[in-house]
Amino acid sequence: MTDNESLTFTGGCYCGELRYKASGTVLFKALCHCEYCQIFSGGMAALLVGMPADGFSYSQGDAKKSVNKHSDSPSYRAFCPSCGTHIYAASDMSPGVVSIKVGTMDDTSLYGGPNMALQCQDRHSYHTVDPELPCFDQWPWSE
Repeated sequence: MTDNESLTFTGGCYCGELRYKASGTVLFKALCHCEYCQIFSGGMAALLVGMPADGFSYSQGDAKKSVNKHSDSPSYRAFCPSCGTHIYAASDMSPGVVSIKVGTMDDTSLYGGPNMALQCQDRHSYHTVDPELPCFDQWPWSE
């Protein structure tokens, strides 16, 4: 998968209750170190693929959403109401974009790897980042 590539893929949650399809132009591939991704992952950064929100739909089930009211720009997380698998995040800062968790993709090999690290200001010293990977303190389009 490369940036600006058109891609269609499917995925779902751990228990199988939620299934989704995403299609459109790949907007970014990132390793996000924000404190919220660390909380949702249980401690590590999250691998994300940014896709157009209008190309994302559920083919089975319906997600629950949580709202983070503590950040400067409200963000939303969609997750399975049964098993809790985090499917995607979205933010008012980037309208029209869903940041899909790579681990929920049926074929994770499509991801290929991140092309940037985000929210590096929240990165812990034990979270290593490839020195070749651009590392932004925040989202680069918000700096």
